[in-house]
Amino acid sequence: MRGREGNLLSMNAFMALMGVFLGPALLVVVLSIGTGFQTQMKESIFNFDPHIVLSRTDGGKESPIRNWKSIRAEILTRYQKEIVSAEGAIQSPGILKNGSLIDHVFIRAVEFPPVDPQTRQRSFPASFPEIVQPTKTVKADSRPGVYIGQEMAVNLGIYLGETIELVVPRGQFSLQAGMTPSMKSFPVIGFFKTGYYEYDSKVILMELSQGQKLFSIGDAVQQIDIRIQNPDQLSIIRNRLYIQWPWNIHSLEEQHQNLFAALKLEKTIMTIIIFLFTLAGIMGIVIATWNLVRSHKKDIGIAKALGMSDHSILMIFTFTGFLLGAVGSILGIVTGIYLSLHVEDILGLVETGINTTGNWIAQLTGGVWLNISVIPKGVYYFDHIPVHIDIPTLGILGIVAVFLSGLASMIPAWAASRYEPVSIIRGGEQ
Repeated sequence: MRGREGNLLSMNAFMALMGVFLGPALLVVVLSIGTGFQTQMKESIFNFDPHIVLSRTDGGKESPIRNWKSIRAEILTRYQKEIVSAEGAIQSPGILKNGSLIDHVFIRAVEFPPVDPQTRQRSFPASFPEIVQPTKTVKADSRPGVYIGQEMAVNLGIYLGETIELVVPRGQFSLQAGMTPSMKSFPVIGFFKTGYYEYDSKVILMELSQGQKLFSIGDAVQQIDIRIQNPDQLSIIRNRLYIQWPWNIHSLEEQHQNLFAALKLEKTIMTIIIFLFTLAGIMGIVIATWNLVRSHKKDIGIAKALGMSDHSILMIFTFTGFLLGAVGSILGIVTGIYLSLHVEDILGLVETGINTTGNWIAQLTGGVWLNISVIPKGVYYFDHIPVHIDIPTLGILGIVAVFLSGLASMIPAWAASRYEPVSIIRGGEQ
């Protein structure tokens, strides 16, 4: 692998090393950012949505659960080690009216924590969405109020303290023709953010008692929301609950089955496409090892004439490709991790460089430069680039890359072991 004139690597070895290096580095960056987006989306859904939902139907229609408090107590007693919480809730589509603006929304009435009589404040649990305005611990309002998503407030031009009207079907939970609507006005007492645009632009949260009055169902709920300790046990706990309560029991994975399947498919496609770059680098090892074999043909002939076996020649050049693959893969993975952890800083420098250059050119030409954003927050719904580095996956990537490098180098190494030393020394083989 040594180059001429004291260089550490020959051009062939250097190009092969760079080929293997770029593949894992690019793969780590793409997978880390892609997995980060998927992880953030899943966390937003798992934090906001109940993990398991129990509901009851009567004649094909959803029926209110009257004895929901006793059922909740029994669930918490039986599954106290597996379940974090069990709460009554109401969920239904509805219509929001704000002046002349009308929009379809999704109303969710849940149990709010009680108000502290001394501080007149309530502290929401960790599962409650982040209250971005006014604060996560808010003063209790004497009027019935609702929380709306931050994106809904921006899209519809709703301000804190403004009154909105909600229209829902009275006594039922689905908008069907012929039903008597129920309409009530509510002040907006806060904005929340889940990190998932569909929720932050369409969901309205209110206290369960307000929802019961809005839907005119008395002290009943539409469903019982359950959150569990370990999301990996969703199917197991769901089946156990169904044995005791053979109602409509849905898990979060079932409700978002298409989304989770799409995320998994997206990650698989990204892995396959980027892994092709690694294979291209490994093909470079084949070419580099083949060139090394041809350039050391006479050395091979002399070594074999002095008694070196075919197996030794095979191992020498196989180890050469293995070493190039190992060094390139390790350097690529380490570089990819570094770039992933500093991707925001790197994009910030790129953005600063572009805007600085643009402003400089605008000053020279007398024009106007509007600063650009490499990743505009108005288009992509996040405050920072989410990065999730999957160490086990990177370990598998490194092992596979090194193994394929050694395997690929065996082709030219086998050809080197088949050379006849006498023909090589006499110059009979060109």
